[in-house]
Amino acid sequence: MLGVVLGLTVVAVLCFGKPQRSYFISMFQQRVYPNREPEIPSDFNGTWNRWWFAGGTMESVAVRDGLRQGRCVQWHGNGRKQSEGKYEKGEKKGKWLYWDQEGRRCREEHYVRGKRSGIIREWYGSGQLMSVCDWQNGSNHGQYSFWFANGVKAIEGQFVRGRWAGKWTIYDKGGAVIAVGVYRDGRPWEGVFRNLDSREPTRFGGPRFYRNAIELSEQEYRSSGGAS
Repeated sequence: MLGVVLGLTVVAVLCFGKPQRSYFISMFQQRVYPNREPEIPSDFNGTWNRWWFAGGTMESVAVRDGLRQGRCVQWHGNGRKQSEGKYEKGEKKGKWLYWDQEGRRCREEHYVRGKRSGIIREWYGSGQLMSVCDWQNGSNHGQYSFWFANGVKAIEGQFVRGRWAGKWTIYDKGGAVIAVGVYRDGRPWEGVFRNLDSREPTRFGGPRFYRNAIELSEQEYRSSGGAS
């Protein structure tokens, strides 16, 4: 009987225990509930830790009254730092830095009350700047630029509250302009456009031609006075 009681007690601790208190509790809960992030108890104060199943720390963050408050560091499974920043009352605040699994800087973000706000930058593994984009209140809002891995600018334009707006220019890897188009309300309106692959922005599709938001054939566009 004593063995049964002890066994049930161990299972209860592993299932319902506070994961930051023990590596074994954290590992057990991650194994049983792989898609559930442990909730921080509302009365918890101190450092909240999470671990990778294979070993090593996944996250370490300061907590006050159950809310992330202060410095937070996260690590990749290989032990290299993944991100670092601060929380205020459970929301991301200020500058956050990110690194890839090789330890190379890959992204810098800025937050105001938990929402992306300010300039966000991304880098290639070589250290070459990849993109710069203005954000405001959680949406793209402002200038946007993207570069090829060789350092030549590939895309230049702007967003207004998350929508493509105004003049956008596309360049080839040699720096020559291959498309210039104007957006209104997020829609192609006037000029020459190239379809962009969201997974690889420097992979351009064939040209598309618009006048007054109407798509035309290249011949129709040229005959109506459209420029390249």
